[in-house]
Amino acid sequence: PSLQGEVIEDFYRIRERGRRAVLTRNRMKREKRVEERDVFEREHGWEIAISPSFERQARRFSDWRKKISQIDRDKTIPGSEKAEIRKEIMRRMIELAKEKVDAANELRTEIQGLLNQGARHGRTREGNGRGSAKGERSGTI
Repeated sequence: PSLQGEVIEDFYRIRERGRRAVLTRNRMKREKRVEERDVFEREHGWEIAISPSFERQARRFSDWRKKISQIDRDKTIPGSEKAEIRKEIMRRMIELAKEKVDAANELRTEIQGLLNQGARHGRTREGNGRGSAKGERSGTI
């Protein structure tokens, strides 16, 4: 049970990292800090890439929690049925959170590997990572 809570916490931690990375990148863009923004995007590309997907999933989780509250308030549903519905919704939330966290960690590892590979081959970091993060946006995350 505690591990399940950790999965949800990990999901929200990664979501927050993505949200902050997008906000920082957008601020740099508005302030026309092009070079600094380019470096930031390379270093935080995976966080920027996963942010939209994590935000959508967080909204779904919120809707599911509201549904649980509605069910809990419904006097016509027996307590045992409420518990079963609540358990199933929470099971699904944990399953989806784990999928998102695993995919985000995989993307981070892949992008960091590409950046490190480019550095070992004498390429600048500009030629690596940035495009990889953008290319992954259409993935399953």
